[in-house]
Amino acid sequence: MNNYNVAVIGPHSCGKTVYLASMYHKLYTQNKDAQFFLRSEQNRLLNEKYEQIANSEEWPASTTEISEWHFRCCVQAEDEHIYSVFQFTYLDYAGEKITDTQQGSILRTELDDRFKRADTLLAILDGRRIRSLMRGEKEGEHFVSVELPNILQIMLDRDEPVPVHFIIMKWDLLQPDYSFKEVQEYLLAIKEFQQFVQGRKKYPTRLIPVSSIGPEFAKLQVDGRMCKIPGRTPIPFQIEMPLACVFLDILQVALQKLSEEEALLGKINKRLPFLMVLKSIIPSLKTLRKTVRDKYNDKTLVRILTHESLDLLIDYAESWVRGMHEQEAQREERLRRERDLTLKKIKDEQTAAKHVMKSFEYLVNQLEQDFPASRLFNVE
Repeated sequence: MNNYNVAVIGPHSCGKTVYLASMYHKLYTQNKDAQFFLRSEQNRLLNEKYEQIANSEEWPASTTEISEWHFRCCVQAEDEHIYSVFQFTYLDYAGEKITDTQQGSILRTELDDRFKRADTLLAILDGRRIRSLMRGEKEGEHFVSVELPNILQIMLDRDEPVPVHFIIMKWDLLQPDYSFKEVQEYLLAIKEFQQFVQGRKKYPTRLIPVSSIGPEFAKLQVDGRMCKIPGRTPIPFQIEMPLACVFLDILQVALQKLSEEEALLGKINKRLPFLMVLKSIIPSLKTLRKTVRDKYNDKTLVRILTHESLDLLIDYAESWVRGMHEQEAQREERLRRERDLTLKKIKDEQTAAKHVMKSFEYLVNQLEQDFPASRLFNVE
């Protein structure tokens, strides 16, 4: 089973640990919104952290060292059989390693290596800091001068680009006063952020509003602390969206690389738009799949050439081509129908993987409908 390394980049008190615990609590069971669920051998610790979030006056203690959290993404078929589709590792650490002025932008070797090996990067932007910035308050200056530059530097310090997503954490603090478009435009007005986004047009880059606790669970105090309101229950907002974006965009990067290889081999015109590239490589993918199945029946291929990976790439490419010509309502209905249909067809790991990817595609489509400005890249 494939394992993916997800590195979360965020400063001290930005909400990394609260997000981790809330995500696991929300996705521990399969429901109609997210037709997949997570399992972890560290569930006891995760549940303890969430219990402290929901039922204690205090917040969970900040992470003091580098730690890894291991998850399996699963789906339960209609016959109640459970299939594990893939694994991912969530990297957590003390946020001071990002912004400690004594360290500057230099991380300890171990953490730096983890970032470089990650399959995808999630950057957490503290909604409280962004709110201060947009209100012209002094605290916002730290976000622009220290936090954001260090986050961007880590993302740039890689030999090969990977999918990148910016999570606006604590969205509940921004929502009452600002629209998502206003926040997006404000961030893009920051020169360093704008340049980073413009330099990644060929790779997935998203801005995702998330609240780990939802509105009216805690109140921002004058001293900057979040004080819990007695009797309130956390109602997370879009906490599953980063996960869906991460693994759907990993497929898109794979497709992009295949199209570039086709171009280098002279099989397609480099000036063709991405839609035409997809159309052109679908037959090649199908031929490769047949060759692989005929030659390697024992399923011992490296992960990028597994039968399942090729099936998912073909299915996603065909879905992309169909979706380019659809209206929003038509696309949402088609994705819902395909997702529900794949759930009924689950009979093995391969069909379970198809269903999970359809679930991710449906969620990402919802994100882009509700927040069109979340998509910070243009596929050429």
